[in-house]
Amino acid sequence: MINGMKKITTVILLVYVAFSIVWLVVKIARNAQETPAIDGSNHVVSENPVSIIDQDMPGLPSEPGSDADYPDVVRPTALSPDRIIVYYFHRTIRCGPCILIENTAREVIYVDFRDYVENGKLEWRAINIDEQENEHFIEEFGLYSQELIFAEVRDGDIELWDNNEEVWQAYVDENRLFDIIRDELASWIGRLEP
Repeated sequence: MINGMKKITTVILLVYVAFSIVWLVVKIARNAQETPAIDGSNHVVSENPVSIIDQDMPGLPSEPGSDADYPDVVRPTALSPDRIIVYYFHRTIRCGPCILIENTAREVIYVDFRDYVENGKLEWRAINIDEQENEHFIEEFGLYSQELIFAEVRDGDIELWDNNEEVWQAYVDENRLFDIIRDELASWIGRLEP
């Protein structure tokens, strides 16, 4: 009787495991078009990584902006050897908050700190770390995923840098996000002033 119960229990468990595997394979196949965002959030990204719509948070941008959005900002012919670089490191597949943070940082830099950009004291770089030529930044800055990094350059070399993680808690309040980036950047710019 006990041997018979063991066999029945074993068969039931094997059927359960087999069913679970089949269910998992079917679920993966159905969701092949939808992939969770790299930052671990539950945002749904599209097959086209440039055209991303954050379905859980309407109102977030679906595409990153570009420097061309600020045509009146004059780019310097030479950068100062002593300057601040604001890096926005991102991946190819991006969520709405990622794009919002990039666009907000770009706007703060090109609107509120335009004079520093034009005189070569401030540099903006949006860099895709999924591209092979940019992979070295992952180790240099200890990157995990999308990151907003402020770096102080002295005599052409990065002397000090910091990862502003506060932006990831502030993206739900766009005014607060602007203030955080603006205040952080003002602090870094202040370091350049004698």
